[in-house]
This record gives sequence, structure tokens and C-alpha cells, in this order.
Amino acid sequence: MRGFDGAVKWLRPFVDGKGWDFCVVWKLGDDPSRFVEWKDCCCGACFNVKEEKDELQKPLGPFCRDVHFQHPIRSKACEALSRFPFVISLYAGIHGEVAMSNQPTWINYGSDSGSHSSHEMTGTRVLIPVFGGLIELFASKHARSFAFSLTITLQ
Repeated sequence: MRGFDGAVKWLRPFVDGKGWDFCVVWKLGDDPSRFVEWKDCCCGACFNVKEEKDELQKPLGPFCRDVHFQHPIRSKACEALSRFPFVISLYAGIHGEVAMSNQPTWINYGSDSGSHSSHEMTGTRVLIPVFGGLIELFASKHARSFAFSLTITLQ
């Protein structure tokens, strides 16, 4: 699918502008009613990475999945991306609901003042169906004001 090749480049300003922590592009699998496959992602932590000039200082540890701007895992966005599977079944879960309904979904997780576990991410997730797949955006802040303008822009 040629359209997905430039999707992250087009979405990167949403993450670079500090509005979203990361975005993931999902492509419908060979049988579009069964699963979506990880196509690409963009992580907001890459915009805070300084180029390391000395090769000896480059970290040997795990790297973020954002392959366009490779950087070590150093933020909650990087950690969240590392926990995503490469394939998600559409039979159960929010990804399947969005793909089958062809309607964008806006979800707020946790609360700003409530307590939550260290594994649970608090914030806003948006899933947007596009031809041939889904676009997923996540912000650790509760993002309510973007809903209308983002939906209009992507359709």
C-alpha cells in the first residue's frame, strides 16, 4: 500500500507539536476482516534527542520503535510503543470496533487527579479509520479540544 509509506511523515507534525505523544499506523492484513498489522510509528521523544557525536557514547540498550529517528527508550511514549504487538486481531477490542464501524473513536483513560498503577497510561487515545487501515494517536494529557478539528482534517 503506497499510501501508508508517507503516513507517518504526514502525521509527524501532530507529535512534533507536542499535542500527541505518539502515533501508530496500522494496515489491514491480507484478510481485512481478521487483523491489522503494525506499519509504522512516530514517537514524541525523538524530538528531544540530541545527536551524539561520539560513537562510544551511543547507547547499546533497546531502541524505540520509531525507526525514522532511532533513539533509546527514554520516555513513557517509547515504553508504550514497545508494548504494542505487531499484529492485533479485529475480533475483539477497540481496534476491531473502529475498523468494522468505520467511525473514529476518542477515549480518555484514567483521571488527572485519581491514582493509577505505574503500568496504566493516563491520557487520550484516538483511533481513526482510513482507507486500508487505522491511525492511532495517544496523548498523556487529556485532549478534548482537538476532537472536532482532527476528525475533519483526516477525512
